[in-house]
Amino acid sequence: MNENYKVIVAHPAQQHSYKTAIALKKSGYLHKYVTTVYKKEQSLTSFITRFINGDNLIRANSRRSEELEDEDVLQFYELRNLILLFLQRVDKTKFFYNRWQNLIIKAFNRKLANYVIKKNIDAIIVYDTMSYLALEILKKRAPNVKLIIDMSAPNLLFMDMIFKDDLKKNNEYQEILKDEVNTSLYNKTLKMAKKEIDLADFFLVASSFSERSLLHYGISPDKIYKFPYGIDSNYYDNTKLIKTRDSRKKLNIIFVGRVTQKKGAFYLFEAIRMMDLKLFTFKFAGSYDENSKYYKDFRDICTFVGHVTKEEIINLYRESDILVFPSLADGFGLSVLEALSFGIPVICSDNAGASDLIINGYNGYVVSTGVESEIYDKLIWFNNNRDKLQEMSINARKSAAELTWEKYNQNVKNAIKKIME
Repeated sequence: MNENYKVIVAHPAQQHSYKTAIALKKSGYLHKYVTTVYKKEQSLTSFITRFINGDNLIRANSRRSEELEDEDVLQFYELRNLILLFLQRVDKTKFFYNRWQNLIIKAFNRKLANYVIKKNIDAIIVYDTMSYLALEILKKRAPNVKLIIDMSAPNLLFMDMIFKDDLKKNNEYQEILKDEVNTSLYNKTLKMAKKEIDLADFFLVASSFSERSLLHYGISPDKIYKFPYGIDSNYYDNTKLIKTRDSRKKLNIIFVGRVTQKKGAFYLFEAIRMMDLKLFTFKFAGSYDENSKYYKDFRDICTFVGHVTKEEIINLYRESDILVFPSLADGFGLSVLEALSFGIPVICSDNAGASDLIINGYNGYVVSTGVESEIYDKLIWFNNNRDKLQEMSINARKSAAELTWEKYNQNVKNAIKKIME
């Protein structure tokens, strides 16, 4: 059987697409990784790094993988996307940003589809909510190309149902999400997501929850390939081990992610309201709204760190005892895997894909999504059972150690082989 498949991985931004491209390269199937901003030797991105510093330089340097050669990478519309990244920082209303992004995605998709046809590519791996036009063109003009969506998040239609159900609870901080789901951009994205799912031949997902989000809308199980992500070695801290805590000291609780209703942060806030703050500290690592009511209500009793770099989050993990990940809907949740690698037990909602990794009483607990009383109960359990922390910390690290990028690479290879049979 001929296994000299030509497969393209394409993403106008980044997400975990580098890892998918690396997996294809190691399997011998990668034709090109197609993107916009990437720090190739002679690229505009590389040139710009001469004039920036601090966080901006860190971000720019992250737009490169040492496991991909420059010739593996094909860039479309680099300058346009650099302008987009600038708008992301300065356009607080997102008025110009959203419109410019839409233009780039359309242009990227057209050029990508034409390239796939010209090069007689066997399969293309693209990403949800960013690929409708390329899929539509290829379905019509190159029906033999296998169209694969690597789902960075659960099916948006399924998440939309969850978000709107949550809005019915009338949480006092719900105005941001309520406004978002009523925008024309949000509803347009929903329509595009539905069309993408209808057009795709196969799906790669990282969790049972993402799989369920597709099955709910009638996707056949044999079109879905499920396997988790891996953990980067720089997150795997072999020196960190949580010791049994002195009952007189507070347990350090961390939340990692944007402080939003979607991420379930408001249910953690409700649990905090019930807490004896002599027992716990709470730290929120992720972007937040300084003008919001939730920030004004909790800034005196919680620490809001804001956006953090990889180096900063590593230091925060080292200081933490428990991660709370109460997301309303999440395809995976890499922060859960990162926390486990640092020996941090996790309290995780059952709508988070990473709940697949949690075994109750072994390395953490899975709680019902949107139920603050369960978060409260598990935090109290950890406080009352501090003698269990050391063993659970060891178990957490064991859980993370089982998930390597080598396993992910093999799973991607196996999926492509089966798809191309």
